Amino acid sequence: MAATTQGAVIDFYGGFQSGSGSAQAPGQSVTTPTGGPWSNITFNWYDSTTGAPLAQGSLYLLSQAYTGTPQALSVSTPNLLGVGAASAGLYTFSTSLTLSPSTQYFFYSDSVPGGQGAVEMGAGAGYAGGVRYGAANGNGSFVSRPGDVSFSLQGVAVPEPGVTSIVTALGLAALFVTRRHMCTNT
Repeated sequence: MAATTQGAVIDFYGGFQSGSGSAQAPGQSVTTPTGGPWSNITFNWYDSTTGAPLAQGSLYLLSQAYTGTPQALSVSTPNLLGVGAASAGLYTFSTSLTLSPSTQYFFYSDSVPGGQGAVEMGAGAGYAGGVRYGAANGNGSFVSRPGDVSFSLQGVAVPEPGVTSIVTALGLAALFVTRRHMCTNT
């Protein structure tokens, strides 16, 4: 699998043999690890032939499973958290979107990225943190399927507000001490 360059990897699943593609619009639930939270979120599928990052159309991030069709996904879809636009093999979400640790999220494509059979799928249970969904030929409703989709979820860790406050307070205290020391030595 080719590496992605946006942010640090939050979660990843892959490593299938090439040629195990799907004729479906893909969906995958992902459970974030401990750590985080994360912003500057990007996501990609992987090409079943080349292992390269793959994104096409839009990717919808939901807080619950979705059973509609890819064509019905929109900004008014219930439980919508954000929509990622495809560019250079990645879906990029708004920088204001933040993912929490130890939380299950649902990613659904509104198209069949790369065409029929392009998105790499694995048979059997492989990724413990989620479920694969597929919409047959990109037209049917999303239903759970066996196996998982090869994906990479990336983001930038957001510092905890308490840590930021402590670092700021320490910096101001150091500045005060330095300034006071300079004033008493003049």
